[in-house]
Amino acid sequence: MKEKYAALLLEKCLDLKNSTYLYISYPKEVEEFAYFMKEFAEKRGIKVKLGLEDASLIVDTLLKTSLEDIAFNPLFQRTEWNEVAKDGGAILFIETVTEDYFSKVPKDKFEELMRTRRNTKPIYDEKLNTKELSWCIAAYPCEHWAKKLFPNDNDAYQKLLELLYHVCMIDLESPILAWEEELERSRKRALYLNSLSIKQLHYQNGLGTNFTVELPEHYQFCSAGEKNAYGIDTIVNMPSYEVFTSPDYRTTEGVIYSSKPLFYQGRKIDEFSLTFSNGKVVDMTAKEGYEILKGIVEGEESSSYLGEVALVDFHSPISDTGKVFETTLLDENASCHIALGCGFSEAIIDGKNMTEEERYKKGINKSKTHVDFMIGTSDLMIEAITTKGEKILIFKDGDFYFPSK
Repeated sequence: MKEKYAALLLEKCLDLKNSTYLYISYPKEVEEFAYFMKEFAEKRGIKVKLGLEDASLIVDTLLKTSLEDIAFNPLFQRTEWNEVAKDGGAILFIETVTEDYFSKVPKDKFEELMRTRRNTKPIYDEKLNTKELSWCIAAYPCEHWAKKLFPNDNDAYQKLLELLYHVCMIDLESPILAWEEELERSRKRALYLNSLSIKQLHYQNGLGTNFTVELPEHYQFCSAGEKNAYGIDTIVNMPSYEVFTSPDYRTTEGVIYSSKPLFYQGRKIDEFSLTFSNGKVVDMTAKEGYEILKGIVEGEESSSYLGEVALVDFHSPISDTGKVFETTLLDENASCHIALGCGFSEAIIDGKNMTEEERYKKGINKSKTHVDFMIGTSDLMIEAITTKGEKILIFKDGDFYFPSK
């Protein structure tokens, strides 16, 4: 099934017709799959460049580098992504769950590393917003990840691989057709939500989540299958079962409780809550990882505001596995989630033709961070309040609840 997975990534997740080459970014733990993808693509006439992301080398160097010099070290920068974007390349990010290399790094150095990464890819960020850059994040197992999920199983790697293929629908006869059908369902859901003229969303569940957020004027819910700048359907996250938009960052009120752990740069944040007033996080709690959460929220002024609300059935293929995969790529598609940080240009009509500042004035948050966390539960209720004051239930018992379902 490896060939079917590779074909899905190249044919459905990326737009290689309008790209000059494919850049594959990968951690050393999945090097074999990266080289397999390279060979698979080159046989199809696609030019490929490989970019190794060696976390152990980064950490070793980071520990030896002074805080003042971190920003000037090319190893810590994202200039390679800039070059790919400038040259019209496409990027495939292969993700896996590795050892927690960064646990050895002091907080101030870790935060400076994150700032350096965020601030050294302006061309990449611009092309991302205008949808001129084709990119996709996809997962692949490594031994460490498999043993974390199946600690007492000799077939851990194979079990994780089979689970991954299942949630990506690779085990079906035609994964590409299956994803086209899934994306069509998501499009219909987005169209329905866009037809309601929603002013506000109200969330409640048994964990204690009780918050409201307003949507900007001319909001747009989108699906993972939205067209890029060249009119080609791509899937930037494999897998993706969500429909999403950006809220008006100035309007969030109430408290939100996490429903699953958040793993951020290999570090765990669990059983946490965020309290909002006038859009901003004004209080937070966490049973585990409080300092990491605090670092995310206080990383910059804009990272304490929301940039995304995403709707996902609680009874989704990923949730039904019963696993927390310890990577946002998979876990965010197990339930509804929200994100702190930057919003999306496509979240309002004609947003891609606006400047970042113009979108910001309309309520789309601007930030160099975007951190998703899961809030969906089996009893989640979401009510939409329209511009006419009508109340419409769109989520009941954790799942979508409207005619287009």
